[in-house]
Amino acid sequence: MTPFLRSLLFGIGALALIAGVFVGAIWLRSGTSVDKSKAVKETTMVLIAARPIDAGTLLRTSDVIWRSIGTSRPLAGSFVRGINTETELIGALARRNLSAGEVLTKAALLRPDERGFLAATLVPGFRAVTIAVDATQSASGLVLPGDRVDVILVQKIDSSAPARKSVGETILTNARVVAVGHALGAMPSSPTKKTTAMAIGDGQSSDRVTPQTITLEAQPLDAQRLLVAGEIGTLGLALRPVGEPDDAAPPPVPVWAGDVSTALRGTAAFLPPFTPMSPSKRSSFSRGSQPVLIIHGSGGGEK
Repeated sequence: MTPFLRSLLFGIGALALIAGVFVGAIWLRSGTSVDKSKAVKETTMVLIAARPIDAGTLLRTSDVIWRSIGTSRPLAGSFVRGINTETELIGALARRNLSAGEVLTKAALLRPDERGFLAATLVPGFRAVTIAVDATQSASGLVLPGDRVDVILVQKIDSSAPARKSVGETILTNARVVAVGHALGAMPSSPTKKTTAMAIGDGQSSDRVTPQTITLEAQPLDAQRLLVAGEIGTLGLALRPVGEPDDAAPPPVPVWAGDVSTALRGTAAFLPPFTPMSPSKRSSFSRGSQPVLIIHGSGGGEK
């Protein structure tokens, strides 16, 4: 074989090798791209209603759930996992009735950061009233917009009876929370303020600022009562179970210090009344007792 022919064959082989490497690289890249695209489509998830939701309801984390839509394209305005989070919808207002399993969209909800949100959340005839609370008085910061609470007033009374110096009473029941702190939705995280860990669903947790105020929905007279109560004592919140009717519990009665502390009940006012001795027991006691000496004046006595 001549040197020219040998060089020609070597050049053809080198070109074939380069072409093979180039084609293989293109094939691998295109295959990986297809696989990634397919994986993205298969794992696309959107937020849906976990249960039927009535118009005017403030959403909680339990009202929404993620669902895979496979290869379908998300609806316009839907909330897609990886772009949105479920915490964005905490406290959002449902503009209309939503059925269980319905995909949530921005058009169906009024979010807390939108104009006119607070006024839209109120039931006609009700008012929004804000009360001051601290960590222990706001269910440790776990109260969220849409929750239902009872408001308890604790006050000290200038009384001579120790058991009557403090009293607690429920002054408002089944009130809806419409805002927490300055936020109409979920409380934002803050590394500089006292925070409380809060469950947000899917096994996740988030640190949220402990609120200093809570805004409740109340009838006009109840709103006045709440503001007056804030001047005469300390207000606390008791979180109600989801879906519990307003008349599920008996009418609240005041609880006094003596009802809580056994030590405070150990006063004369709380001693059991004197029970006279029965005639039979008194007769039995007389027969077994010693004679009684009765003395008249300074003279002698008689038995």
